[in-house]
This record gives sequence, structure tokens and C-alpha cells, in this order.
Amino acid sequence: MSLLLYAITDAELGRDPELRGIDGAALQAIEAGGLVAVASGHSTTPPLDEAILWRFEQVIESLMQHGAVLPVRFGTTMETTDAIVAMLQSGRPELVDKLDAVRGAVELSVRGIWRDSPGPASAGAALTGTDYMRDRLAPQLRAQALAAQLHAHLDGQARASRHRILARPAVPVSAAFLVARGTEDEFVRAVTRLDAQLDGADLVCTGPWPAYSFAGDALGD
Repeated sequence: MSLLLYAITDAELGRDPELRGIDGAALQAIEAGGLVAVASGHSTTPPLDEAILWRFEQVIESLMQHGAVLPVRFGTTMETTDAIVAMLQSGRPELVDKLDAVRGAVELSVRGIWRDSPGPASAGAALTGTDYMRDRLAPQLRAQALAAQLHAHLDGQARASRHRILARPAVPVSAAFLVARGTEDEFVRAVTRLDAQLDGADLVCTGPWPAYSFAGDALGD
């Protein structure tokens, strides 16, 4: 039997008898030094599939109703409650700092999606070395320009932001913004205004989510 970790919090957890973990497992709140790790016991690590990930997400979102939460990477297990207590004690200063950083905030995600899928600028032509390098750099530069627009227009609505460039060819920018609770609608309106100004890309905003992008790995590894 091992313990699957969901999240770490410093909140006083409510007792919801209807809330269960993956495969209906009972949730355990393991406390040390004012920090609480939420876990459930399993004979084997649950497989990675959509239904299980959704239950994992539901547990974390329920915990968010009580206070600041650091989501733990799915599949992270520890063998005993003593091991979890030791982890909370040894990592306490860093965990407290991370909880303070995300307290009172949620994550909103913004993805850019190209409206077109242009081929290389020099397609069909004999390429010089300069042409080749220009074609290789063009998507990167175009994506970077879009990311700069996102941050220029949206960073003022958020505590912090992160982004990835060209996660997929059709997705030039995938960004996450840490937004104070209660200001989500204002942030979405800012995304809508920016979307209306863009010529070559559409923006998709989703959330609110737990602050996955800003918690780092809650266990620090």
C-alpha cells in the first residue's frame, strides 16, 4: 500500500463525506507543523487516464475552497505517513513561501491558435542558406511577437505569468496567468479585447484552475 498525494495546503480542511479520492479511496489529511498533505491509499499507482485525472483534479479543486493549495504532480506517491510528515517538516520554509505566493489567486490559461498554417516562405524555390535560416526562424519570431502582445496587454491584470512558445505548430503561445480571486471576469474581458485586435491568431482562455504553473513542483524535485 502506498499513499498517492494530491496537494499540500495550510488551510483548515472541511469534512465533506461525499468527497472521495481516485477509485473511491478515502482521503487522508496528514498534518505537520501547520501544513497538511492530502493523500489516498492504493495498492498500486493509479493509471494515467482521463477519468482518473478528472477525479484527481476534482479533489484539488475542492481543497481550493478552503484556502491556498499547492497541487502535487499526478502519480507522486510515498510509502508511509511518517515519510510524508518528514517531507512536510524538511520542506516547510519553501512550502510556506509557495503557499503565500498563490494564496487568494487562481490560474487562468490563455492559448494562441494560428488562423492560418502557412508553409515555408520559400516553398517551391531553391533555398540559399539565408533563406533556409529565415524560414526556420520565422515561426519562432512570429510566436514571440504574439507572446509579447499577450504580456503587454494582460500582465497588468495578473500577479505573475508564465508562457511557452510553440508547444505545438498550431499553438504559438501557451500562457498561464496568476489572477486574484474575484477578478477573473475582468481578466477574461481583457483577453476578449486583445483577441479582437489580433489579425493572425485567436485566443482561447480557460479556467480558473489550481495554480499548477506557479506552485512549481510542490515537493521541490
